[in-house]
Amino acid sequence: MAFIMGAILTALPIREEQREVLEEIVRKRNAKAGLVMRARIILMAADGVSSAAISRQLQCNAHIVGKWRRRVFRGGDRWAQR
Repeated sequence: MAFIMGAILTALPIREEQREVLEEIVRKRNAKAGLVMRARIILMAADGVSSAAISRQLQCNAHIVGKWRRRVFRGGDRWAQR
C-alpha cells in the first residue's frame, strides 16, 4: 500500500497486543508527552480515522500523522522504542 498525499486510507492494521500497549501508554500519567501523542495517533489510525481528522483533533501537524502511519505500517513495533 502506498501512502499518497490526499489518498483515502483504510484503518491501520495493528495486533491486539499492540493496541493494549498503546492504550496503556495513553493511560499512564507519567508517560512522555511525545510517546502519548504517538500512541494516540496510532490508535486513531487503527480505528480508521483519517489523517486530517487525527491532525485536527490532536492539534498536530498532518505530516507527523503520516510519518507515524508509515512507520507502523512498515516497521511494526518501532514506535515504542523512542
